[in-house]
Amino acid sequence: MFSFIASVTATFFCMLIYQRVTVSKKNRQNTWAILVLGSLAWWNICDAFFYGAPSKEAAWFWHQLGAVGWCGFIAISAYYFLVMTALEQKINTSLKILFWSVPVALTLRFMLLRPTALAEDLVLSSSNLGWTFVQHYQSIWPFVFMAYLFVYLGGALLYLYIWQKQDKSPYMQRLYKDLVRLDCIVVTIGFVFIFVLPYFTPLLPPMGCIATLIFGVWYWGWLRNYDFLYVDLALPPACLLESCIDGMLVTDEDYRILYANEQSKVMLGQAVDASYTDYLLEESRGLLLAFAASAQEKISPLPLELKNGKRVICSINRIQAKKRRVAVLLLCMHDVSQLKETQERLAYLVHYDELTGLLNRRGLGEVMEEWAKDFACGKQDFSLLFLDLTDFKRINDTFGHHAGDAALVATAQALRSVAGEGDVLSRFAGDEFVVLHKDGEEDQLSECFRSAVRAIDSSSFAPGFQMNIDIGRSRYSEVGNLNALFQIADMRMYAQKRHAPVPGESLFGSP
Repeated sequence: MFSFIASVTATFFCMLIYQRVTVSKKNRQNTWAILVLGSLAWWNICDAFFYGAPSKEAAWFWHQLGAVGWCGFIAISAYYFLVMTALEQKINTSLKILFWSVPVALTLRFMLLRPTALAEDLVLSSSNLGWTFVQHYQSIWPFVFMAYLFVYLGGALLYLYIWQKQDKSPYMQRLYKDLVRLDCIVVTIGFVFIFVLPYFTPLLPPMGCIATLIFGVWYWGWLRNYDFLYVDLALPPACLLESCIDGMLVTDEDYRILYANEQSKVMLGQAVDASYTDYLLEESRGLLLAFAASAQEKISPLPLELKNGKRVICSINRIQAKKRRVAVLLLCMHDVSQLKETQERLAYLVHYDELTGLLNRRGLGEVMEEWAKDFACGKQDFSLLFLDLTDFKRINDTFGHHAGDAALVATAQALRSVAGEGDVLSRFAGDEFVVLHKDGEEDQLSECFRSAVRAIDSSSFAPGFQMNIDIGRSRYSEVGNLNALFQIADMRMYAQKRHAPVPGESLFGSP
């Protein structure tokens, strides 16, 4: 029975070692935690053979071979606490050599010579559960071992207890305090089973495996929850993924979804049970596959668009699975739909008037510069029509600014209804509009604009008001300069308002 318990305990510690190794191989604190677990695992492996040894000599062999565990773990555990508290960094090399010389000497002594600190002799237990120790304290070695245990492990635990009070994290305080409590309990149990009971009776084998099992189960079931030095030990990975505000997907190399957090389900908008590429638009699907097949860094952001209209920035990271030699893809999706809409809205407002939807002054200027360059290259001439609503101020003063806005919108719609396919319409400022035209039939176009504006039904926003516009125009070839193009058209428009001729009118004709 005890051989089985020791075997199970050794297996348990080996599993803990494997988990720690997969967490980190470089961190010093983790390395020493692995060594502590390794010494306990070795002790239990040797005990498993010790309890079921076929002869007394074989029992002695496994007991002495186990000294690496039952003697070595004391110094290793003490040093682990020194690393945990960073005191190890303050110890010079000479003190470190002195620190390790005692446990190394004791371990070699107990491995090579008899009696050991734990046993003067070995006998079969009267319960027939395996070999047990005979201990009458006739040698100095048990007392040397107890002093070694008290100085090394007792001193380290005392320092850890004092040091934890200075830590500001309640979780770290809880971890360190419970480590002290756990070690004290386990050492007490082990001391009773190994040193006290064999002195009085050979009834039971020394049950060091029970003490170490208590340590392992207590640590795994309780203390690891406070070990936030390694978050994946303290928290389940799914907890971290589910807490993320971004969509997190784990897929195989063919993008079949293996895991999806709740946020990704919200973003994809349906049951997540297919390939990730099935949720993408054709262009984004091709972009994703091309990117994944390329030699680019797989954690670079990739702009994708889902079939449901959401736009995401997706990062892809290829990860080797811990337990199998297979690769999985970790995809992180950040929803940028609202950001993209805002950017597009801002880009729109840079060039377009929000009220009427026509080009604004900046957008008009860019088109005019392009047309002027085309003219310089021998392409078609163009003209500018400057339009101003007649008596627009009276609408605002009489009916309010909301009526003025309605009049501007109605004017923009009227101008659109008669503008040619190549014409460019713009709200220049206030109640002023500009039309760029290439065909050369400005007289006919001006009359169409006037008729369209006069036909506006203003009863809904300015009852009884007759909508009308004044128009001034100029041709680019007439002036050869964009600023002058505006000025001439503006002057002619105001001249029309005053019904007065403008100098140079004959160059272009009557407006």
